[in-house]
Amino acid sequence: MTTRFSKQAILLLLGALLLLSLTGQTFAADGSGMNLRLSCTGFTSAGSVLVMNRDNTATGHETFEISAVDGAGNIIFTEVATMLVGSTFGLPDGQFIAWQTPPVANPLVLTITSVEGNGFAEDVVYRRTDNCQSFVGLDILGTTAEALSVEESGTASSPSTPLNAVPETAVGINNVSQLLGLSGYGIVNTDNLNMRSGDGIGYTRVGRLNGGTELIMLGRNDNETWWFVQAGDLRGWVSAEHIVLRGDLSDVPVIEPQGQLIPPRFFPFRDITMRVGPNTSALGICTIQRELEYAIVGQSQDGDWYQILARCPGDEADRAGWVPQAAGVLRDDNFTNIPITD
Repeated sequence: MTTRFSKQAILLLLGALLLLSLTGQTFAADGSGMNLRLSCTGFTSAGSVLVMNRDNTATGHETFEISAVDGAGNIIFTEVATMLVGSTFGLPDGQFIAWQTPPVANPLVLTITSVEGNGFAEDVVYRRTDNCQSFVGLDILGTTAEALSVEESGTASSPSTPLNAVPETAVGINNVSQLLGLSGYGIVNTDNLNMRSGDGIGYTRVGRLNGGTELIMLGRNDNETWWFVQAGDLRGWVSAEHIVLRGDLSDVPVIEPQGQLIPPRFFPFRDITMRVGPNTSALGICTIQRELEYAIVGQSQDGDWYQILARCPGDEADRAGWVPQAAGVLRDDNFTNIPITD
């Protein structure tokens, strides 16, 4: 049931002390203990705890503001609370609080700010950005089927998701065929379906689709085993095995994928030193983290070392270095011929 709280009720809820012995964890006021989800009607806690640690009032209390705005710049929620320094406040798992004003556009942004005062600068301790699914895709609702076609918009997929990152979940629009005047469409029939940059599992991921998502069908490969689709703002290829086709799709053209193949990757079992050369006496560059994937760009002549790309702590870009192949495993979906680079 949707509940709209008064200001007093909200402050009482936020002021409910959560004993640290019950949570088993202590979170500084950096937002690491906050876990909120924003929706079209309000925000929901997935278990959120924050410790008051700044006397920004000179009275032994901390004042903070919870505010939210929509994509049109409208303030949809704002409350100010003051609590004793050293105390904690929290929202229990599942607690819902409604927006004070309905949003009209994406994105929805909620911010918790410790206000300026008593020598302390203003400090944003938590920020969360989400979309209202009712608004996702609204920018294409007035678009014609011809404008959405690959002849007009091209056959390029959305950008690839970096290694070790979670793909963005694409959010389609309901009743897409009626709203856009399409003769046919597709429906995802499984959860967490990967949307890829090309027509095969050897291509990079560009997004993820939930079951039931309606798809705009833009293209297909020769044997109709993969379809080039759009959901919300994301475009990519999905396996025909995991979608249900509806309506007439006979006019959907065969297109050539322009995807990016997944590179061979090195997956280390433990933290290891990346070196400037393929031997243990070579100078160490930095330590790379275990159980992550690193793109392989070469190998040593004896095959005992891989040259990889990895980002060292404090760096803003990847650098190349060498790691022993025995310290991990090779992952290669495309049976790549790895060049000798030493």
